[in-house]
Amino acid sequence: MQIKCHKDSAAWFDELSIMEVKCVIRKIGLYNDRNYIQLYNELIDNIGLEKVHNIIRSPEYDDLYRLNKEIFNLIDLLRVEKVKKNCRNYELLSEYGVEIDNKNTDRFEAKKKLQEKFFKSEIREVKL
Repeated sequence: MQIKCHKDSAAWFDELSIMEVKCVIRKIGLYNDRNYIQLYNELIDNIGLEKVHNIIRSPEYDDLYRLNKEIFNLIDLLRVEKVKKNCRNYELLSEYGVEIDNKNTDRFEAKKKLQEKFFKSEIREVKL
């Protein structure tokens, strides 16, 4: 079942960049990922091919992609550390948590910049 919901346009591009990161991690081409293709095509249907291409070739989108990749890498490191040592070093684990939270804050700022630049509106999401 599919539902339609309204969210910031930048959030859709954030989601697209997350799918892109997952494709790189799984070592499959973007155009072999059904979910990526579906969202990519829906974005084109909504705002046009030229605007989608302008966004995904922009430094703002590159920042989203980079930050999402860094977050995935930190989570993987956290998993390895926890499993490798059956980690009970809560100070080390909390350092990972702080770094992930900082990257998520940076990611929020990147979404704001993309929203403002390409959609001329403020982001409605609230970061606490």
